[in-house]
Amino acid sequence: MRIALLLLGLLAFACDNKKCDPSPAGEACGVANPVENLVWLRDRITELKTNNAELAKYFYVQQSTYQGQTVFIFGNCCPFCDSIFLVRDCAGNTLDIASGSVDGATTVIWKAENSLCTFP
Repeated sequence: MRIALLLLGLLAFACDNKKCDPSPAGEACGVANPVENLVWLRDRITELKTNNAELAKYFYVQQSTYQGQTVFIFGNCCPFCDSIFLVRDCAGNTLDIASGSVDGATTVIWKAENSLCTFP
């Protein structure tokens, strides 16, 4: 059952074709707060918290760069899940890269209030 919920959560991160403007210094995807200001990202986080309330404590979103562009990594620290970490661009498109391929520092930009994940 938990695996099914996890898979449903991952499917909730469907592609969105909204485009973003290039980012000025200090901003990501042309906005100061991507979690609040990128509609597709805010919607995916809301879906994750709502549709997977029991598992939400294991999920997080990180921001990084890949080949000079801002990317968002949807990951989890679920101890009983076999997961693929999705990497998305500013428009919400899934990139065909592994989360370990990002070339910038990663910053956690969202995790559940009751998160069980720890970060260095």
